[in-house]
Amino acid sequence: MTNRRAFLHMAVATSALPAVMRFSVAHAQASSCGEYLYKAVFDERFASCVDFARRVGHFGVPVHGIHGDVTALWYRDLSKQWRATPTPIAGLTAAWPLLCLEQMARDHGLRVVYRAEHNYRSDSLLEHRLTGPANVVQPDWRAGAIPWPERVATLVANFPLQREAAVKSAANEVTNRPATDPQRLVSWIIAPAQRG
Repeated sequence: MTNRRAFLHMAVATSALPAVMRFSVAHAQASSCGEYLYKAVFDERFASCVDFARRVGHFGVPVHGIHGDVTALWYRDLSKQWRATPTPIAGLTAAWPLLCLEQMARDHGLRVVYRAEHNYRSDSLLEHRLTGPANVVQPDWRAGAIPWPERVATLVANFPLQREAAVKSAANEVTNRPATDPQRLVSWIIAPAQRG
C-alpha cells in the first residue's frame, strides 16, 4: 500500500524526469567539436577559404574573416575568450596565421588536434596531407562532387570530441586552382588537449 511519503517521493522523482531527459539528450547530441567551436577563421582574400566559411556557417559555427593577420582577432577577441574559457576554434588559412594562433594557444592549454595541408600542384592535382584522429583523416572524405573546401567545413563541424590517436593520411584529387588561392592552404582545429 502506498503511503503519503512514498507518494511524495514518486511525485518529486517524476517531476524531475523531464529535466534529466533534456540533460541526457543534450549530452548525447553534443558529440562533436563543431557544436562547441567558438568560431571558424578564414582568409577573406582566398576563394576556397570563403567557400569554407560559407559552408561552416551553415552548421551554425560563427565565422571570422582575416586578411592574413590574426593580430586584431587575438587582441580583441581570442586572448579574452581563452583566458576565460579555452574553447576550440577551426580555420582554413595560409600557414602563417595558424602558426601564430598555435603559439598563443599553448599558453591556454590548447593545441592543434587536426591539421591538413592542401597543396596545389602544377599538374592540376590538389594534394591533401592530413594529420589527426584516425576516424577523421582515414575515411575517404573526398567521395562525391562536393568541392574540397565544403568537405573540409563538414569535417571540422563534425569533428569528434572523443578522439582516436593521431595518424597521417594523404589523398589527391584533380581540381582547378582558383586565381586568388595561394599554392598552399591549411585547414586546422585548435582545441583543449585531451586528457587521459
